[in-house]
Amino acid sequence: MSDDHFEPVYGLPGFLPAGEKILWQGAPDWKGLAFRALRVREVLAYFAFLVVLELVRRLGAGDLQASAFSGLALTAVLGSAACLVLGVIAYLSARTTVYTVTNRRVAIRTGIAFTFTINLPFVLLDSVDVATRRGGDGDVLLTLARSERLSYAMVWPSVRPWHYRYPQPLLRCIPQAQRVGELIARAVAESGATVSVRRRTEAEVVTAPPREAVAA
Repeated sequence: MSDDHFEPVYGLPGFLPAGEKILWQGAPDWKGLAFRALRVREVLAYFAFLVVLELVRRLGAGDLQASAFSGLALTAVLGSAACLVLGVIAYLSARTTVYTVTNRRVAIRTGIAFTFTINLPFVLLDSVDVATRRGGDGDVLLTLARSERLSYAMVWPSVRPWHYRYPQPLLRCIPQAQRVGELIARAVAESGATVSVRRRTEAEVVTAPPREAVAA
């Protein structure tokens, strides 16, 4: 991992060593991050529920004066502001995140205020799981050996949700996720290691509890 202020190669902290070449580069879709990582849809639904609940209560009480609806307007404004802030965070995260696959490693450049690059040599990979959605976009989960530890906060949002003890990198909301997962597995095989690609549902990848939590 390195802290980068200058990129000699887009998305990477330094020039490529001899024999290394870039096979694929991509970035998360900001709308996907907004709806799936930052849960904008759920936040919007929560504030809408509050507005409807308060509206029903006031109608039931016969309180139909204009001043009675000021609280409803405030709730709606706060809900809209919260969704806007989350949307901006998602957009900036997508703009500053670059996923790079070479014939030797996977690199994740991330960070809005401070940019970091996380390098994941193939030898660290334990498995590759792919979850696709309609249209072909999806997530590629890179499970690391238990001896390897990452900072959850530093890798976010490119990390598997809820897995704090053993953070797992996640190439999130990328196009042609199945092809990218197979490309990684092929590159790993050509490097002399073996990593299989497993197809998973989105729920298994982004909402399944950690194994240690299940065992507990």
